[in-house]
Amino acid sequence: MKHDKLIKIGDIMEVEITGLQKYGAFVKFGKYRGLIHISEISDGYVKDVGRFVQMNETVTVKVIDVDEKTNQARLSLKAVHPTSFRKVRGRR
Repeated sequence: MKHDKLIKIGDIMEVEITGLQKYGAFVKFGKYRGLIHISEISDGYVKDVGRFVQMNETVTVKVIDVDEKTNQARLSLKAVHPTSFRKVRGRR
C-alpha cells in the first residue's frame, strides 16, 4: 500500500514492521517512517515487543503524531485493536 500523500493525526493505515527494539517497533509506509512505542502496543504490560508483532508483519495502526518535515510518525496499535492486543499472541 502506498502512502505518498500527506498523512494526518487520526488516520488509520497499514504499515510494515521493519525493526524491533526494547522500546517499540519501527515501521515503514510509503515515504514515511514511524515508531510504535511500547506504550502504544497494548493496553496491558508489554515485556517483549516481539511477543506482539514480528519483523515484516503488516499491522493496522492509528497516527497519533506526524512530522511532515522529517516524514516521521508516531503510531498506535492499541488505538485500533483495543482488545485483540491486550493479551500476548501465541508466539514463542
